[in-house]
Amino acid sequence: IQFNSGASDYTFRLYDPGGQTLILNGLGIVSSSSRPVFNVGGAFNAVNLIFTNSSGAGNAILNYEGLVGGIQFNNLSSAQDAIITNSFSRVSFRDSSTAGNANIVNYQAGGDTAGTTFFDTSTAANATILNSGGTAVTIFRDSSTAGNAAISNENCGETEFFNSSSASNSRISVGS
Repeated sequence: IQFNSGASDYTFRLYDPGGQTLILNGLGIVSSSSRPVFNVGGAFNAVNLIFTNSSGAGNAILNYEGLVGGIQFNNLSSAQDAIITNSFSRVSFRDSSTAGNANIVNYQAGGDTAGTTFFDTSTAANATILNSGGTAVTIFRDSSTAGNAAISNENCGETEFFNSSSASNSRISVGS
């Protein structure tokens, strides 16, 4: 999806009923103007926004406010410079995908894979991640790494490492 210079501010909504999936393949989101907004959420049916095969989120704003489904980055895809807000669901990075320079906020997410999860050899790279409240969590599994990310945990938010995942050169802080 390409937004040329001077393009209007666009907001896209993916919601129930029936569940919806938008798959971005190739370049992904490219914007030479303002930040496009993608509001995604499903209460009863999975609603997914999927980046795959080297696609990128560009400078988009991605908001997930659902109970099922989530935002996925697969293969060599990247969150790039996106702003991602995650409430009650999942953002996942798989294969060799990267969070790039994204700003990711997990609010009150629930479940054992809720919040943001890095799988396989994916990396948080240079992202800024905030886990705020309740069960908001960032999880690293398999051989994923936190890279050079800045990860903050406040109001009982958590960062967890499993398998052979690594904190690398990241900065992890625990606040109030």
